[in-house]
Amino acid sequence: MIMAGEEFLGDIPFRNVYFTSIIRDDLGRKLSKSLGNSPDPLDVIATYGADALRFSIVYIAPVGMDIRYSNEKCEIGRNFANKLWNACRFRQMQGDVSALGGKKLPAGELSGDEAWMVAKLDAAIDAIEKELAGYRFHGAAHALYDLVWSDFCDWFVEAEKLPLRAGGADRERALAVLDWALFNILKLLHPFMPFITEELAHRMGFVADGEMLDFVDYPTVSGVSGDPALIAQIDGKFELVRGGRFLRSSYNLPDGKKLNFHVQAQDKVALDFLKLQSDSLKSLLNAESIELTCEAYDAAKGAAPSHLCALGTIRLPLAGLIDVAAELAKLDKQRADLVKWIKSTEGRLANEKFVNSAPAQVVADARAKLAELQEKLGRTDELIQSLK
Repeated sequence: MIMAGEEFLGDIPFRNVYFTSIIRDDLGRKLSKSLGNSPDPLDVIATYGADALRFSIVYIAPVGMDIRYSNEKCEIGRNFANKLWNACRFRQMQGDVSALGGKKLPAGELSGDEAWMVAKLDAAIDAIEKELAGYRFHGAAHALYDLVWSDFCDWFVEAEKLPLRAGGADRERALAVLDWALFNILKLLHPFMPFITEELAHRMGFVADGEMLDFVDYPTVSGVSGDPALIAQIDGKFELVRGGRFLRSSYNLPDGKKLNFHVQAQDKVALDFLKLQSDSLKSLLNAESIELTCEAYDAAKGAAPSHLCALGTIRLPLAGLIDVAAELAKLDKQRADLVKWIKSTEGRLANEKFVNSAPAQVVADARAKLAELQEKLGRTDELIQSLK
């Protein structure tokens, strides 16, 4: 091709060459017909979908490294596609697309959560542009995954349910920002998942009949300058929610059960912000009440495990929720079992005969198991300490 370009056009036809990864099976063998370890892509597409296969391959293919492939890894792309589809279904349930049609942000001041989403989307657009310019498609796929799954679906959509329920101008603004964010997400994803994004763009009304998402301008940063301090505070709010949810799950308390939380703010500035966000915090934590203060928790009220965050410390008072004595007894037994298993695994790994003669994968699995057991022991010790 280079010689033909020089001969007939007087120039070389390309200046960049991209070497794709070698695809191997879970055992590290190259996929080949002779080994019978090469799946038929049409069968994979029939099971998971073409978009799921395409996105999964890019997602698991870091530059310069071989891919360890199995069909089950296509669940990454399939679950991601389902997440995106459900987000669009949620938006459709709220009514018709806003008058802006997802093409620009609404005029006027955005809420803190909305400014946060704009900042996250702008940062993602910038990061994806740089990754694509450097042929780091794997990095671009990861940036898209984090933007859609975490920032948009897990946080922004959940946070916007409050203004959506409020109605009036708040609801209209929330819908317009949702549409704008969704349309940009579909455009960013289109090179990676062309079929589902084209379908959703039409279903949502972002692209008219007879037109195609292919020909819509690629997203650029919004140019809307958000307050960095406010964006950082919203990040802190979501961190507090993650901490509260972690405390809930640590004691196997049902997601649907209303709980009471105590938050000791880091300072007066954090406290004032959290008070403004109290309704949002209660909604995201599914809380009956949240005590917001700069004062330390009164230990006389009983055990209250905590989680330290940037804006302060969130605690979950356990009085009336669990039998603390029974929970401590269960954790003590669990700790004893973990200590026993750790000693057994350490003994195996200290045995030179085992390390030198056992298959490398067996030794690696034993070391990984030891690390997992040690991590569980650390978490168990933390839980025991929080109940005393």
